[in-house]
Amino acid sequence: MVNVFFALTEEFNSDGVIALLASGQAVVFYRIALMSKDGDWVLKETESACRRVRSDYPVIAELARLLPPQRERELTTDPDRILDLALEPGGDSARESARLARLGRSREEVVAALARESDRLQQADRARMQRYERAGQGYLAEFRATVPIEVPLEAP
Repeated sequence: MVNVFFALTEEFNSDGVIALLASGQAVVFYRIALMSKDGDWVLKETESACRRVRSDYPVIAELARLLPPQRERELTTDPDRILDLALEPGGDSARESARLARLGRSREEVVAALARESDRLQQADRARMQRYERAGQGYLAEFRATVPIEVPLEAP
């Protein structure tokens, strides 16, 4: 059986290395673990790399359709798919968008719920990154004091 995350990584890198497996799938790749439930990548920070990975979203969406409906309902960000999955048995979900779809609410309401969910996740990511940056400030200062640096480590 082909590991879809390995295959996607190969596809992302077909014109040059822009993506590296990270997290659980990297551990699977090095045979430290047998499986991981999702895929994470570290991308080269270029517009073309991001455009390349985004171009594979339809493939990723089709792979998601291979999941059991309950699992896909928890992962998809496609409002039309959420509306379709609302008709499946066992449609209970903690996600506001899925609950609204199950209640027969409009596509616009489902889209708005997805936007609120995305905003909450982005705000939580920002807060987490700020905590990491604050926690690492002392280490970064010590590192800079002891290691000659040719290139600044600040973000652009």
